[in-house]
Amino acid sequence: MIKGWNSTNILKKNFPNLNIIEFESLKDVFDAIQNNFIDATIQNDLLANYYINKQYKGYLKKSSHIYIPEFKNELYMGVNKNIEPLKGLLNKAILNVKKEELEILDKKWITYGNEINFSKEELDFINKNIIKAIATNSWAPFNFIENDIYKGISIDIFEYVKDKAKLKTEISLISKFEDVLNTIKKIKKMI
Repeated sequence: MIKGWNSTNILKKNFPNLNIIEFESLKDVFDAIQNNFIDATIQNDLLANYYINKQYKGYLKKSSHIYIPEFKNELYMGVNKNIEPLKGLLNKAILNVKKEELEILDKKWITYGNEINFSKEELDFINKNIIKAIATNSWAPFNFIENDIYKGISIDIFEYVKDKAKLKTEISLISKFEDVLNTIKKIKKMI
């Protein structure tokens, strides 16, 4: 936990038998977990997502939401009380922020487009391998060529999954489905 933070103080008060180790920064906390110095931490969802996605992807993961009595997990914007119009002006602007705009910020700073937390082994596999795929180019609407562009429902799904998994791929296109099956059979025999 972070030394002096409200959440740390409330945890110490409500759970006096809990063995709490205090650190100077969030990086120190997450490094301590990664290095097996501590087992876990309780952090704000936004902070945990940001740090894990930015620096500890594949090494750390969030496990569950925790309720801490007396702790309000809300964020506020502070303003100088001597600048009276500023509070009202900011409140009006905040109420005018659209859901779509918040989603863009969420993807940029918090979820990074819902990136997947791959394990170290999975990341090694991704970095060291090229996945070879084969498909027919004449099976509309699943996969086909139109105006020299390879497209279709299967292609869109494959591209989406490939991008999410960060896979490097090579796709071979074959005209007849029967030839695709025969190629797969030959590959199975080689394995």
